[in-house]
Amino acid sequence: MSCIITATGTDVGKTWLCSLIMAKYGASRNLRYWKPFQTGSSSDTAQVMQNSNLGTQHFLEEMYAFSLAAAPKIAAENENSAINMDLFFSRFAEYKHLNLVIEGAGGLYVPLNNEFFIIDMIAKLELPVILVVSSLLGTINSSLLSLNAMKSRNIPVAGFYMIGEKNPLLESNIMTIENFSRSRFLGYAELDGSFLSSEKFISQAVAEFDPEGRIGELL
Repeated sequence: MSCIITATGTDVGKTWLCSLIMAKYGASRNLRYWKPFQTGSSSDTAQVMQNSNLGTQHFLEEMYAFSLAAAPKIAAENENSAINMDLFFSRFAEYKHLNLVIEGAGGLYVPLNNEFFIIDMIAKLELPVILVVSSLLGTINSSLLSLNAMKSRNIPVAGFYMIGEKNPLLESNIMTIENFSRSRFLGYAELDGSFLSSEKFISQAVAEFDPEGRIGELL
C-alpha cells in the first residue's frame, strides 16, 4: 500500500519521518521512496537513502530538481522551466503498482505551477495521507488548518505525526489536535539534529519508531 507524507510547512520533519519509515519498513514491505519535486541544493532522496542504508532499488528518481530553495513553481521559473502535472500523473500511473512513500514539498498550499498546489496533487492521487506537525508553539493552529483543509476536500487522512523538541505542552497539544480534528495521532519523534551514522539511525528506528505499529499498518 502507498501513502503520502505532507506537513504543515517547510522543515517540519517530512524527510525525517520518511527516513524512519524506510529504515524500519523499507526492506520488509518493499517500499519505494519518491520525492517528485525537489528544490534547493541538498537532496532529500540522498538523505533518506543515507539514513536508511537501503539499496537504490528502493528509491525512485526525482521528476524535477531545481537549485533554488523555494516553492517548486518559483524554483522552476527561476530556471525558465515549469512543472508539467500531466506528465507527473502519467508517471504516477506507471508507479501505481508499487508500495510508494511519496514525500511532498513544503505544506499543502505550496504552488507547483499556475494551476496546482500540493493539496490539489494529493487530492487527485487519492492515497492515504500522513500529516507531519511540529511540537513547537503554534502547532495547534497550523495542524488544524491543514487537517481541516484536507478533510474539506475529502482527502483520506490517515492521521498526524508530531516531530520536534519535547516541551511541557507536548501531550496537551497532541490531545487538542486529536480532539478537535477527529484525526488519529500516529506517534511522536524527537528530531535529532546531531549526525547519526546509518547503523545508529536504523537501530534507533527499529527499536523506537512506531512501537504500536500505527504507521506500519498503513503500509
